[in-house]
Amino acid sequence: MPVLDNLSLTARDNEIICLLGASGCGKTTLLKAVAGLQPVERGTIALAGRMVQQARYSLAPERRGVGMIFQDYALFPHLTVAGNIAFGLSDRSSSAVSAVLRRMLALVQLDGLADRYPHELSGGQQQRVAIARALACEPKLLLLDEPFSNIDSQVRYSLISALRQILKRQQVAALFVTHNKEEAFAFADRLAVMDNGRIVQIGSPAGLYRQPENRFVADFLGNSNYLRATIVSERRWTTALGEHVSAQPHGQPAGAQCDWLVRPQDITLVGDDGAGHGVIEDRLFMGTSNRYRIGLADGWLDVQSDGWLEPGQRVRLSVAARQPVFFASHTG
Repeated sequence: MPVLDNLSLTARDNEIICLLGASGCGKTTLLKAVAGLQPVERGTIALAGRMVQQARYSLAPERRGVGMIFQDYALFPHLTVAGNIAFGLSDRSSSAVSAVLRRMLALVQLDGLADRYPHELSGGQQQRVAIARALACEPKLLLLDEPFSNIDSQVRYSLISALRQILKRQQVAALFVTHNKEEAFAFADRLAVMDNGRIVQIGSPAGLYRQPENRFVADFLGNSNYLRATIVSERRWTTALGEHVSAQPHGQPAGAQCDWLVRPQDITLVGDDGAGHGVIEDRLFMGTSNRYRIGLADGWLDVQSDGWLEPGQRVRLSVAARQPVFFASHTG
């Protein structure tokens, strides 16, 4: 069975593409194939219009013009920050190396740390050294393998923002691998969701989250509720919560039985001393919001709200119907 199957992907100039998927989906294999670290039996790979992989020909990794940032940064412990950044510049004059070094240190905001060793740096600073080393050789493409997984969550997103700005400023395209959807949402221009060696769907992060083409993508990118729906007309449908209307046609035929995808944050709940739609079975305090499990007559819903309601309380629910997404109903 092939690890990568019937896969086609093109990165535009200065574009950041994220390969997102569970362990074993093929995302890291694809990254290594682009780098020249993974043999490819069939297919072609071209970088900046130059064929680097086809049939029986494979250009050596060091000649492909790509930079790579590994999950563990792979800094040389016996070299200083300056030595690590300049490692790939041995063919340049000392004055040229010094100029690149000054520029890279300023770019990643490590001025004054050139003489320190990796063990004297924080995780975020080590990551910045790895970024500077990868960019020092002026690559056409930067490859990143789970680069933020070892960074403390409190500084992770500031580093993501900083790296994104650096890549845009340097006009370097990037191919980024992660299993963390929040990292992918924050970092990528386009997102490619992978499963079993295939790209299941590709598009903008917001587009994939709001308009997934199948349940796999919908569920992988976030918590999902599915309400059984009966289509009334091109803009109307009914569920156990009542009738719903959208501004745009939803594309489903009248009379169809579908499952309506509803995200937890698209549901509004208010206390109801009357019958209501359901009852709060559980509440989880998440800091900036609460997560509620709402029991219904025929199931339950996951709801995210900044309101404070008590377990056991009956509630009335309403759902935002901006761009409804329907899937074929599960009968089992």
